[in-house]
Amino acid sequence: MAGGGVSIGDYTKPVGPAVAIPRRHSAQRIRHPRVFGSGSGWDPFLQPAPIGVSGELYIGGHGLARGYRGQPDLTAERFIPHPCSPEPLARLYRTGDVARYRSDGRIVHLGRMDHQVKIRGYRIELGEIETALSRHHAVRQAAVTARDDQQGGKQLVAYLVGHDGLMPSQADLRSFLHAQIPDYMIPSLFMFLTEMPLTANNKVDRNALPAPTLAPSPAVVHVPPSNHLDVQMAALWQQVFSINPIGIHDNFFDLGGHSLKAAQLFYLIEQVYGRHLPLATLFQAPTIATLTAVLTQNQWVPPWQSLVAIQPSGAAVPIFMVPGVGGNVLVFAQLAKLLGPNQPSYGLQARGLDGKEAPFTSVPEMASHYVAQIRRFRPNGPYTVLGSCTGGLIAYEMAQQLVEQGQAVTLVVMDTWHPSTYRPHRYKLPMTFGLPLYLLWRIMRTIPSLVRLPVKDWVSFLQPKCKRLMSLSQTNVAKDELLVEFQVGQVTRATLQAVARYDVRKYPGHILNMMASKRYVAQSVTDTRRIWSDFGGEGSKTVQVAASNSGQLLVAPHVEEVTKHLEAFLGEDTQSKPTPLANVI
Repeated sequence: MAGGGVSIGDYTKPVGPAVAIPRRHSAQRIRHPRVFGSGSGWDPFLQPAPIGVSGELYIGGHGLARGYRGQPDLTAERFIPHPCSPEPLARLYRTGDVARYRSDGRIVHLGRMDHQVKIRGYRIELGEIETALSRHHAVRQAAVTARDDQQGGKQLVAYLVGHDGLMPSQADLRSFLHAQIPDYMIPSLFMFLTEMPLTANNKVDRNALPAPTLAPSPAVVHVPPSNHLDVQMAALWQQVFSINPIGIHDNFFDLGGHSLKAAQLFYLIEQVYGRHLPLATLFQAPTIATLTAVLTQNQWVPPWQSLVAIQPSGAAVPIFMVPGVGGNVLVFAQLAKLLGPNQPSYGLQARGLDGKEAPFTSVPEMASHYVAQIRRFRPNGPYTVLGSCTGGLIAYEMAQQLVEQGQAVTLVVMDTWHPSTYRPHRYKLPMTFGLPLYLLWRIMRTIPSLVRLPVKDWVSFLQPKCKRLMSLSQTNVAKDELLVEFQVGQVTRATLQAVARYDVRKYPGHILNMMASKRYVAQSVTDTRRIWSDFGGEGSKTVQVAASNSGQLLVAPHVEEVTKHLEAFLGEDTQSKPTPLANVI
């Protein structure tokens, strides 16, 4: 930002939509732009967005126009009372642009609000992905859209025009994006075009972009299915990913796979082959070739268990990882990969995720179950136990129990709140009364968002939700997806109620506490994530990572910093003396 003007990169916003003021006067006429909202949705109370969190860009100041001539409705929509000004008639102009503050106070322009989509619960700025792709040396032009998949959901598709005909591989593009944006923003598919379709105004014509197909990149050896089982399995993968063709060595995670797509795929496998496989099988069999090999091993079915080998090889002390609410160990895939082939990594998934057993209702019960599984696999320590979000409280209790059993333990908690932050009565509904009422609750919870919108926006707001409900009634995959969501919700509710009742005791060993430093915490809320190094013994410490939430700590680019802190702490801890049971107070 130059002076007080509104300059965002190469983009300059006029100081008023109805009156254009020459640029040389803008520094005198404009105070400062403000970014309001949050990454999880636009804040109806217009709270300023924290540094690094995207929001809608508003413009105010003495040079602001009074409105649109002869258009009172549009004026009322775009020119709103200034929530932070002492002047009673002060106004802000809603630009419709999405931006965020940088740490140096400058503003980064991310695109338009109408280029914002919500996929798997994440609100995504398409312009931010396009900007990241445009930084690749081989990409001349990029456009990203959200396309319907065959399950009634959405997937991100990137359309690219290369420099001088260059076509980087899908794996290269994903690796490049991993260093810039979170995993959930990485497109499921990349398509190369000779030219980008344009409108008469020389803008990308998104309606003219072709339907997605998976064209093999020259940098990747595409191996098509060669037998009946591979062909049948490839058809299931193509149905889940809505792309074609898929080779037998294409990696599930490289194709954009996540826990929801894993649930869809394994539901189809059970329907076709009659085999119920745990989702964690994908860690050992992430391709069509390896997954069909699992199916042909004399009808062997991997048993569902809490302990899951994410990366079992290596001579280092194993790390046992506990995820947050929902309990799916797939979230640790990137961290385990970065820790390297010499660091064994295991996940602990919550009981109840398979829908066959009831989830535990107390933290000591959960911890005792996990400790029993760990000691059955590795009878004696040392151990490293790591927990993310609510999983940090379970890991904390696991470490307590292991120390009481005479074992040496290193404890790592990530963005974990003290139990006093939680309120158990909040988590009783809507899971208590079963799937039908859960679906009704899913519908009812959209009403507050609906009534805050102008009537003219109701159709566009309700249309995708109605389409989603229709898909639930028409396809078995979508119905099973809802059932999986319901089962995860039951585990989530039980976990939240359990941690809210957990009584924290002082821990005698070392604790590494990693916090997401850019997480927005209201002034009225005590940030209890900071306390854990005080609860541990000598040598415990807290480090901060510039992420906005616990989920971002486990995806690129922040997971690289998390890995460095973890490796440094484990290196220090191996040089210290294990805590004997006699010293436990």
